[in-house]
Amino acid sequence: MKNIINYIKFGRGIGARWLFLYAIIVAIVLGISVKTVGYYATPTLQNVADQLLPIKVENGVIVEPKDTVKAVKLDAEELSRFPIILDTTLDVIDTAGLRDGIYISRKAVYFVNQDQTRIKNFEGSVDLPKDDYTGLFRQISVYAGWLIGFLALIFLFILYVALTAFYAIFAVALAKVCKVNLDYPAGMRLSALAYILTSVLMAILRLCNLYTPLWLYFVAVIVLQVLILKLMAPRDETVTKSVNKI
Repeated sequence: MKNIINYIKFGRGIGARWLFLYAIIVAIVLGISVKTVGYYATPTLQNVADQLLPIKVENGVIVEPKDTVKAVKLDAEELSRFPIILDTTLDVIDTAGLRDGIYISRKAVYFVNQDQTRIKNFEGSVDLPKDDYTGLFRQISVYAGWLIGFLALIFLFILYVALTAFYAIFAVALAKVCKVNLDYPAGMRLSALAYILTSVLMAILRLCNLYTPLWLYFVAVIVLQVLILKLMAPRDETVTKSVNKI
């Protein structure tokens, strides 16, 4: 604890290295999760491909199969409630009243989700034969994991620095109440550690199926700041001024 206090009071920087390290860990977890989900979803995706293909598109219009209606049958109970329907008898599908699902007409794909519909029109020409795409799906999941992990690293690091800067405002104000001499960079270092520790605790609670509201997250960071500041408050004995390069 003494090393932590000395780091907060006399350390360098704003705690960015710890925030970056934490962002790397979270990004790796997200990337692995995406890859894992893609890996386990591969049999289902192949099942969909087996039932829908072959499909041939010419100049933005499905020409094969012609005048066909196919409803994909999935084994999983949750997925069976999410219809995937190919209807090449229609150029345009009226999505009013349709269940959430994916609907394919001759000219477009309709993604229906909670009364919101996104339409992706076909472009150009493509020929998708009936084949084993297992290797392709798994390769895509790997690339997706890397991409999500990289983007998450950038986004999370910026987010963590912004949140730490926000919490540092409270840290400096609380330091005055606790009679602790704390400038803003030191407040950033304190807030970075408090935020990371709180985030880890909340992640553990989520793994135990205990979900906490956002306001409790905020309160937890502030409480942890106060606890650390109490340990930093002046006492009879003096804390040796030694910069611990963490």
